[in-house]
Amino acid sequence: MASEGRSETTALEFLLQVSEKPYRYGFFQTVRRINCYYKDKPLTGKAFKPSDDPLRFTQEPYTFFAPATLGGLEIEGSSPYPRLSQRFLGLFGPNGPMPLHLTEYARDRSRHHRDHAMTGFADMFHHRAVSLFYSAWAQSQPTVQADRPGEDRFAMYVGSLFGVGLPSLRNADSMHHISKLGFAGHLSSLSRHVSGLVSLVQGYFDVPTRVVEFIAHWMKIPPDETFHLGTGGMNGCLGRDTIIGARVWQRQDKFQVRLGPLSLEKYEEFLPSGKSFQALVSVVRNYVGLEYLWEVNLVLKKEEKPVTCLGKSGALGWTSWLETESQVDHVDDLLLQVENYAH
Repeated sequence: MASEGRSETTALEFLLQVSEKPYRYGFFQTVRRINCYYKDKPLTGKAFKPSDDPLRFTQEPYTFFAPATLGGLEIEGSSPYPRLSQRFLGLFGPNGPMPLHLTEYARDRSRHHRDHAMTGFADMFHHRAVSLFYSAWAQSQPTVQADRPGEDRFAMYVGSLFGVGLPSLRNADSMHHISKLGFAGHLSSLSRHVSGLVSLVQGYFDVPTRVVEFIAHWMKIPPDETFHLGTGGMNGCLGRDTIIGARVWQRQDKFQVRLGPLSLEKYEEFLPSGKSFQALVSVVRNYVGLEYLWEVNLVLKKEEKPVTCLGKSGALGWTSWLETESQVDHVDDLLLQVENYAH
């Protein structure tokens, strides 16, 4: 990571560096950086008019085998745009499609007669061909596409695998959209399993994670689904579908996400008032959906257990304990029922 005191290279400084030693720079790297400097211009190969392009591609007529992909960069002259001379794709040179004597003729007219008509005419085709060549490469590079998030087609491709490809579907919850793309393998999978959920939560928050299945709880029965004596219907068979009461003991549709042991700072972040709680809810719901109930068990490191002081520290029920003996095990008595706090 760059230090805070490091000065950023300006566009002019970078262009001067390339013009002085073009052989030290690669074609893709150079064009990508120029596109980053000229953010008000369309990406190379995407402009509707040549005047909107941030640079011009040219090819000098040469008869030797090119030692590097770039031949030079001009930032002065009649053109307001930098002219980047490349040596790997064009009509001239020993690798070009035209006969070599035409390259020699164009070089002779340009060098000895200052006649750039032939090279200028050919550069119209060079510019378009090289621009499309770069654009085809850039569309398949996720890092290059991320340079301009508003035009990131690679993110659309990956997001479409699990239903968030359109811009209107991005940032719909507290889970960052870029993180969703990073976990596209899990989120696009047709099967949902414990190891996938653990990998997702642990990878997103970088905390020890464990999932406990089959958590027992009382499930309320809707009033219109309860059994009433003397009423008709399909239910009411004793020992089969008759239940006495308004709730039933259930283990099939609830699990527990256990986080920790955590430091006190991390512990407070995952409380309902913390900055990570809603993100945790979004991460789990993106993977599991809304079908299951679940709870969060936060585990605090024993050495991080705070001392409660009335009026100064300690949140009742969350970070306050009335004990005098030293803590032997990690503190794991906090259970958060997500449906009571999630937005």
